[in-house]
Amino acid sequence: MTNAPRSPLLPATALKVPGGGQLPVITFLQRALAAKRQCSPQVAYASALRALANRAVTDLAGNHLSSTHKAGSDTLWVTRPIVDGPPPHLPVCYRTEHITVVNKPAGIATTPRGSYIARSAVVAARTQFHNPTVIAAHRLDRLTSGALLLVHSAQLRGRYQQLFARAAVTKTYCAVTTPPRRPLPAGLDTGNITAISLPLIKPAGHLQVRVDPHGTTTHTRIQLRRATNTAWWWRVWPTGGMQHQIRVVFHHLGIPIMHDPLYPEVLPPYAPQWYHGLALHAEELAFTDPLSGEDVCVQAPLNRKLAGEAEAR
Repeated sequence: MTNAPRSPLLPATALKVPGGGQLPVITFLQRALAAKRQCSPQVAYASALRALANRAVTDLAGNHLSSTHKAGSDTLWVTRPIVDGPPPHLPVCYRTEHITVVNKPAGIATTPRGSYIARSAVVAARTQFHNPTVIAAHRLDRLTSGALLLVHSAQLRGRYQQLFARAAVTKTYCAVTTPPRRPLPAGLDTGNITAISLPLIKPAGHLQVRVDPHGTTTHTRIQLRRATNTAWWWRVWPTGGMQHQIRVVFHHLGIPIMHDPLYPEVLPPYAPQWYHGLALHAEELAFTDPLSGEDVCVQAPLNRKLAGEAEAR
């Protein structure tokens, strides 16, 4: 199998045209993209021009190609252009030879996708640590800040992913919610740890995760840390990692997390909540390292906004 060119930022996608080595690069790309995307030759040609303009096309040796080159083989590599600004700095909480735990800022994605390419933790880490093989072992929502475990090579990723799949990682979050407008279930306001089990499902084509009797059962423990007239502070321990699990739990209880653009209602795309970050922070990861056998407990300090709110409340 042919290896992709080593990129400091993004993995490359292979485009293949059998016997296409003698084709001009622009023709090669047009044919390959039309077949891959099932689009018209005109649309494929426009995409090929954009890829070439962004210096996103390389041969097997990693050399950038222009429209005047011959393809040279039946495989070319294309990386996505970075259009969303420079990668952010990632504070390091813990680092070994094989892994790094960073304090992901709110507002950046975990992995590059859509309009979040440079502004993703993986691309930022590859740039910051000069390592093109860094990959995430798990996922944090874009609007959630906090501890994110990164693995230094794809070959080791499975060892650490399995920790999360087996619920062998204790994850502790800090959440700030609105005060309750209706009575809470008994015991929630006492400071005791309360276990909440909810069946959750994400319908196709919907942004929100919903409580549904046919959904996957999730388990979350929550504990009230402090309460004021304007906000309630919680410590949260989710088991597993279903998308939006913590957010849906508090929405279901009638105390949605502050600054959430999806719960209780989906806000329009221009709403500031989409850009300011949730009042939800992954404070701590605790696990036994599968390579060293060492017990690891890593804390990610609260970001300035949440820390400031904590001091003020």
